[in-house]
Amino acid sequence: MTERRIPFTLLRTPSWDPFRDWQQNSRIFDQTFGMPALPEEFTTFPTTHWPGYLRPSTTMMYPGAVMAQQARALTRQMSTGMSEIKQTQDSWKVSLDVNHFSPEELVVKTKDGVVEITGKHEERKDEHGFVSRCFTRKYTLPSSANIEKVTSSLSPEGFLTVEAPLMVPAIQSSETTIPVNVDNKGGVVKK
Repeated sequence: MTERRIPFTLLRTPSWDPFRDWQQNSRIFDQTFGMPALPEEFTTFPTTHWPGYLRPSTTMMYPGAVMAQQARALTRQMSTGMSEIKQTQDSWKVSLDVNHFSPEELVVKTKDGVVEITGKHEERKDEHGFVSRCFTRKYTLPSSANIEKVTSSLSPEGFLTVEAPLMVPAIQSSETTIPVNVDNKGGVVKK
């Protein structure tokens, strides 16, 4: 009987990828990078997991007053800065979360059929340190968009909406009477 040998190498197979388990959508790319996950969670974590460890805070005793604030914080943290584009028969609209910018820090302009939205604020102090932000987003308008009538508006929640009406080609609906020709040879008898 012969001895069977299996080659052994310390190298991994070519298909081995040490980063395959990492999530593609890392929070480091969110607009709220550097902010705590949910500040309310840090104060309530011990009380929800170890009863009697800490006294419940006043926000836990009156949850209705805080629910709207927590919902807004969660919505902003779940937002990745992505925009939503909607097009109907008569309008084109894009909505973008720009809650970290004031109206004075935003610029919306059109050039060559493209809407460009720019936001920038210099370094300023917040509760976690210093932060500066800037972004530029460009959207190609449909060819039927009326560029002279593009509008933008900023909601109190920090959503910028840019809307462009679409020009509908005018269908001329003039009435035309078409004469009926009578052909004696084709079987139609003229009376």
